[in-house]
Amino acid sequence: MKASFFTSSNTASLLCVVSAAVLNGLALSGELTTGRFDLNDSVLHYTLVDRMAEAMERGENPLDFWVPEFTFGYPVARTYQILGHILIALLYLALGKTVSLLTLFAWSKFLLVALWPLTVYAFARLLLLRPAAAVAAAVLSPLVATNGLYGLEYGSYLWRGSGLFSQAVAMHLLLLALGFGFRAVQGRREPVAAGVLLGLTFLAHFIYGFIGAISLGHINK
Repeated sequence: MKASFFTSSNTASLLCVVSAAVLNGLALSGELTTGRFDLNDSVLHYTLVDRMAEAMERGENPLDFWVPEFTFGYPVARTYQILGHILIALLYLALGKTVSLLTLFAWSKFLLVALWPLTVYAFARLLLLRPAAAVAAAVLSPLVATNGLYGLEYGSYLWRGSGLFSQAVAMHLLLLALGFGFRAVQGRREPVAAGVLLGLTFLAHFIYGFIGAISLGHINK
């Protein structure tokens, strides 16, 4: 089964999807500059990453720290989904602070949106869709749009949009959790991977985790 994956059809499909992701990245390249001067929720998300990194450097609890910029001050990490934030803070420290935290944050936001077609393709293949259908889903995924409904679209994540960083992390985890969950229900995989991915989805964005749990509960063999 593993060897059959690398067929000419699958290889061509992967090339199409990678090309779509590259084009998506080129279209979004301006986010790497304008994204440094956010006018949306990214201001809060960057502040959380910054405060979390400071807490780690001081040997404090990175899951329980004061954020004076939020309203009149509040320990946001106690009640908010901070998986994406803590990963960036850990990467910042792992790199020895050689790359600025703002640069890492801007690139993280950019890659989460630019690589969306790859996750959609993987999700479609996990659902046992044919390569052509999976490619079509991946190529069309950046075109999804709503009228300010905070869905899986550019408007939810970009500089000119809402800056929903937590949701940008969770959207990838949600699709993978659903895909692996579907395979587990079909008896094609062990359920451990689906459970881990669903748990990470909850840690990244609680509502998306809830959506994933409800959706998996309605998958039938």
